Amino acid sequence: MNLTQFLTKDLIFLNLQSTGRDDTIEEIITRMAEVRPELSKHQTILIRKLIQREEIETTALDTGVAIPHCRFEEIEQPVVSIARSNVGVRFNETGQLVYLFFTIISPRKQPAMHLRILAQVAHLVKNKNHVNHLMKARNEDEIYSLMQSWGSEQ
Repeated sequence: MNLTQFLTKDLIFLNLQSTGRDDTIEEIITRMAEVRPELSKHQTILIRKLIQREEIETTALDTGVAIPHCRFEEIEQPVVSIARSNVGVRFNETGQLVYLFFTIISPRKQPAMHLRILAQVAHLVKNKNHVNHLMKARNEDEIYSLMQSWGSEQ
């Protein structure tokens, strides 16, 4: 499985403006809803679900990456976005800065698919070279090309 099955170039967001966890989640979901109309009428619910998930346990990793995710009844196919902050976001109580966000929204009726996507993202971002390449990428096309090439390696 290649993440680009669920990620399109228009779901790659550079230069996030938010600096707090909740604001960042809201900014990402708002931008995702602009691209995916099926999400637009559910923005408030999705934001709440992602924040609640973060309150249970943070999805921030020690590599400067967070993977906010949820399963949702109202969609038929998973949606993945990548967002990047140049200044970093304090995403958990430790104050550690997060620069890359892989947001995953999957259909509730596909729990195995949700777990496969999460596992693939986790595997990808464990590699510090991958994270560095994503941080240095100049534009959405470059990030998308990286994601395509890494997906074909698995």
